[in-house]
Order: sequence, then structure tokens, then C-alpha cells
Amino acid sequence: MSREGVQKLIGLAVTDVAFRERLLDDPAAAATEYGVDLTDQEIENIRKVHPADINAFADAFVARFGDRAAY
Repeated sequence: MSREGVQKLIGLAVTDVAFRERLLDDPAAAATEYGVDLTDQEIENIRKVHPADINAFADAFVARFGDRAAY
């Protein structure tokens, strides 16, 4: 997996609530939706993310930069 692929998934997770939920529920399947192949280690790392942490970051991002429609 490339750094760019992981960055793409993080960006999507921050700006798209439905994708964020899918990514946290099933990282491999959610990544495949966008053509990103994750390593086993990357899947494990995503599974360790606490939903409250990413939700808080997403809320702060939207508060500062606006919603996804702006991009």
C-alpha cells in the first residue's frame, strides 16, 4: 500500500460520514471500494482507531474548513 492510498482513505473518512463508518467497520472492503489495497498491518492499524477520535477530528475539520461540498 502506498502512503497516497492511506491518505486518500483518511481524507474520505474525514469528509464522508458513511464512508467513515464503513472504513471503521470493515477496512479492507471500504478500501476496495476506492481501489486501495491495504496490507494486513494497515487493516489492523485502522481497526485500532477509536471512532470518537476520528469523529472529533472530522468535526474539527468541518468546523474550520466547511463541509465536503466545498472541495
